[in-house]
Amino acid sequence: TTSRQPESALYVIFNAVANSNASTNTPISNTVSYTVEPTIMSTSGGWKVVREGTDFVYNDYTTIPPPALPLLNVDTNYIGSGLRATGLVMAGLIIVVSIAFIIWTLMNTKVRIVRSSQPTFLVLICVGVLFMGLSIIPLTFDDEIAGEKTCSIACVFIPWLYTIGFALVFAALYSKTKRINMLLRQRDLRRIKVTAKDVMPPLVGLVTVNVLVLTLWTALSP
Repeated sequence: TTSRQPESALYVIFNAVANSNASTNTPISNTVSYTVEPTIMSTSGGWKVVREGTDFVYNDYTTIPPPALPLLNVDTNYIGSGLRATGLVMAGLIIVVSIAFIIWTLMNTKVRIVRSSQPTFLVLICVGVLFMGLSIIPLTFDDEIAGEKTCSIACVFIPWLYTIGFALVFAALYSKTKRINMLLRQRDLRRIKVTAKDVMPPLVGLVTVNVLVLTLWTALSP
């Protein structure tokens, strides 16, 4: 029953030893007979011999126990508290600096140098760096501090955060450069207006492709 204590059960170790004269080499078959008898048993008082002269016979046909196996030295290759703390500090620094630059850019959008640097893409670059910084956090998880399910979830988040962050940074830089290129390639030097929306399709396309690939990856082989 579920209320039974382990100490109330009787455990017996049986010894099966091949009989020395039991092997018969005949054309019909080769047979070996064994003698099976209890040797030691465990009760509430501990292990004890069933009866004298029934010592346990080991594989080498002696009653001398084999030497104990050496302790298995397993290199778990954990991240370690020192490296984990370093990673979290760096991630925190990236997150704080990225948010600070986003706020500063939004507060200074009317400043000429900021307006010339295209604040929309500056903010996108900061957001991309923020995502890449966040990807460091799940990298600090291993089975030393978390269970298998938590580690699996963290493992899924790593490519999502880093890939989307990198795509935002790369696409923002590309769109930013394309906008400048469109202005400088005017042969008649007439005044034109190129808005951020005019160069957004490459950014949206690149991020969409990355999200699609990540979605398929997560759904088919998480």
